Amino acid sequence: NIETYLESFNQLVAVDKQITDKLIEIDRAVDPIDPLLADNIEKEAAEVEAEQARLGVTSDRVQNTAIAFGVGAILVAILTAWLTTRTIVQPITSLTATATDLAEGQLDVRSDVKNQDETGTLAGVFNQMADRLQSTLTGLEAAVTKRTAELEERAKEMEASQRVTFAASERTSPEDFLDLLVNLLVDQFDVYH
Repeated sequence: NIETYLESFNQLVAVDKQITDKLIEIDRAVDPIDPLLADNIEKEAAEVEAEQARLGVTSDRVQNTAIAFGVGAILVAILTAWLTTRTIVQPITSLTATATDLAEGQLDVRSDVKNQDETGTLAGVFNQMADRLQSTLTGLEAAVTKRTAELEERAKEMEASQRVTFAASERTSPEDFLDLLVNLLVDQFDVYH
């Protein structure tokens, strides 16, 4: 049904909106981390400088500490990006590839995304839509095959009727007509007498 496909499509659009909203939330959640890291580094640097002045520590040590904090901040950012990619981007990329295969006519493809979040819901809805599409197309193909066979049989019958009518108009005696009719039936419908 078109309504079912529209409902599935609307569900896909809704899940896509949810994913987009989640990505925006993640961006917003990550944005405040940068100033916090900078503030923490500045505070640590200030504390180190104060401690250096108090204890007479060399500036090399302060610089090494700042570098260590910078490397730590970079590692946290890389880990956050990796986790985001793994939980959001990879499932969507996989689902996109599956949808492309389906659009190219591979009706037996299904998504293997098993997440318990919006992408998992999207994959489940996509698989239901693919099942329905495959079922509908299989049913249509069977109906077309059946109808084609019926039309071929009807054409065969009409051709035989036309031959009988034509033969009847040419024959003068009933015996000739009956012989011709029997031969036409044998030839046309594979009937043996």
